Amino acid sequence: HFDEKLNWSVQVEIILKRLRQSKYIMRKCSHLNSKTKYMLYMSHVQSHLLYGIIAWGSMLNATQRQKIRNMINSIIKIAKISDQEKKKIISLDGLITLNEQIYIYKIHKKLLPKSLVKQYYTNNMFHEYNTRLGNNIVIQEHNSIFYKSIIEWNRLDENIRNIPKLGLFKKKNKKFD
Repeated sequence: HFDEKLNWSVQVEIILKRLRQSKYIMRKCSHLNSKTKYMLYMSHVQSHLLYGIIAWGSMLNATQRQKIRNMINSIIKIAKISDQEKKKIISLDGLITLNEQIYIYKIHKKLLPKSLVKQYYTNNMFHEYNTRLGNNIVIQEHNSIFYKSIIEWNRLDENIRNIPKLGLFKKKNKKFD
């Protein structure tokens, strides 16, 4: 949800409302074992964060990000999630980066519809010869929401970018947190 000025404050308020509801649930379940609380966090908190994150995540301003981070930290504290389980929780910024990287991975592997893939190019498409950065992805519009994601993608080790399976890519790409 965004307004006529492409401001994501409406979306942030919806997310915060859902997180407040999740906070109530987590408070009521704080007596459960740590593994169960972690599973509740993943299903009631992280699922709300992930919904549409590819669209709104990189467009948040610092204040909006901080509001969401504060709510997440509050939920984790109230739920009394163990330190071991906390280590498995990916930060808001990490979730944004990871999901952007997955999106770019799908473009790189041509796993998305052609209408999306054709908006992106590799340097090799502009040259008839191999260049050192030939496999780097480029986009024509620098104001794209994915511009920063593409820069980060191009910084990834070539071995990680060329991992054949998405599940393995997620596991090996530890740069997101």
